[in-house]
Amino acid sequence: MRGRTEEEIIDLLVKGIHEVNSSFPYEIISKETEAIAHSIAMAKKGDFVVALSDVVTNAIEVVQYHLDQEIKNNL
Repeated sequence: MRGRTEEEIIDLLVKGIHEVNSSFPYEIISKETEAIAHSIAMAKKGDFVVALSDVVTNAIEVVQYHLDQEIKNNL
């Protein structure tokens, strides 16, 4: 987080969103693994999800779980 608090980063992101489109819908999910899982669940075919993770192993576990579920369900 390069010396910034979680709140400061969220404020910067929200400010950037509002500068571009103040009516653009967004959700704030502070827990990283929940945010990744939510992004994957919301993604549609052809979407690209980017996770900039502090704890890469946790992010990989979440992505691997969803990949395994996709394979299991033949999606």
